[in-house]
Amino acid sequence: MTDRADNIKIADNIKDVVVFQDIPVNLDLKDIINKCHLNNENDIERVTELVDEAIEVARPRGIFKESHIQKRGQDYVIINGIKFNSHVMYINLKDIYKVYPYIVTAGSELETWASNFNDILENYWADIIQKEILEGASNYIFARLKDIYNPGSIAIMNPGSLDWPISEQKKLFKLLGNYADRIGVRLTDSYLMVPTKSLSGLVFPSTTDFKNCRLCSREQCPGRRAPYDNKLSREYGMK
Repeated sequence: MTDRADNIKIADNIKDVVVFQDIPVNLDLKDIINKCHLNNENDIERVTELVDEAIEVARPRGIFKESHIQKRGQDYVIINGIKFNSHVMYINLKDIYKVYPYIVTAGSELETWASNFNDILENYWADIIQKEILEGASNYIFARLKDIYNPGSIAIMNPGSLDWPISEQKKLFKLLGNYADRIGVRLTDSYLMVPTKSLSGLVFPSTTDFKNCRLCSREQCPGRRAPYDNKLSREYGMK
């Protein structure tokens, strides 16, 4: 396990928004080597160098806050006065009164570092390293969210997944009071996030282990985290 020492104050509470400015970076070198499918000593040595560089450069950041559900209907949920349109969201949140919008990013520093590689293989390896850092940062803020709010078991929904339109990314940012600026994340005109290695969504209490992937029938998706469940998809009214 390779990491960067955590010797600074990481989080600040600002108007009920918890802001993480420098999330600890922990990478499993062996796991990354396996994901890169390496067995050549020179390649392993180079990836090891890249991991060390990424750990030194990366400054992952994140934000979340506690928000309240005020109203809901078959195809919408109103959270802190903002209307979100999604039947799946309605089903997931119909017995819930608190949710936790979040944004997490691997950071612009890491994206700049990764953009310097012209070699196809190095570019591929750098992309895997970025994804690992983003996943680690996500897990970190979810753990901290549990520590602070004690919601029990949690699940996550993301704009652009299933029937929640990607355009509502803008509403999610508004729900967080536009504090995305504090962690260096912005939206493009097509509602994609910059830096690209960023995630956003709603965390909510759940005992059903909800995962977007279980309702998505898209085959051979590289980001799939759970198998498609046709029965569950019908229960949610997915086509």
